Amino acid sequence: MTFSIRLLSLLLLALNLRGMLMDEK
Repeated sequence: MTFSIRLLSLLLLALNLRGMLMDEK
């Protein structure tokens, strides 16, 4: 279960970073 939560957190972080990069551009 912990692994699943960690994976989800990473995915969310990646999406957030991607959004910031796109916004910057």
